[in-house]
Amino acid sequence: MLFYQLIISALLLRVLAFAYSGTAAKTSNSVCEIKLYAHLFSPEMEDFGIYNLHEGAGINYMFLGSGATTMSYDKMTGVISQPLSEQYDQYLVISEDIVMMAVYEPTVKFEIKDRALMADGSADGFYACKNTSDPYHYSKDRYQLMYSKAGNLSYQSCKSVKISAVL
Repeated sequence: MLFYQLIISALLLRVLAFAYSGTAAKTSNSVCEIKLYAHLFSPEMEDFGIYNLHEGAGINYMFLGSGATTMSYDKMTGVISQPLSEQYDQYLVISEDIVMMAVYEPTVKFEIKDRALMADGSADGFYACKNTSDPYHYSKDRYQLMYSKAGNLSYQSCKSVKISAVL
């Protein structure tokens, strides 16, 4: 009798280990690397990589340029992140109109559908703007990525853009 209990216990442990490893594999498969690109069909701006520049304590604003920052995208949670240090991550967030990487978790859920980045279910509302009064005045010479569902931004030279993600 003890022999059968040991065999059943061993089988049960194998089943649990298999189930656990399957869950771990699903979790790790839900995270992938991405790069974001802004698309606008005009002579001045066509396709630009989206990168981030330091603007404050744990905050990096997103700008358009020749290169794109590699970030992580969790398909299950809709969170886009990058490491800030060994201890902290930054998350893609929208605070007021500003699209940025910050050390607090986002209130906006991001989704990638047909390579388009969507914020709370919509691919609309992203803009490239100049002269946004950012702390280091980077937007004087380059476009900063902004977001407004209503489309009422008060910055100079705002142009509607579509954001695509390359996985």
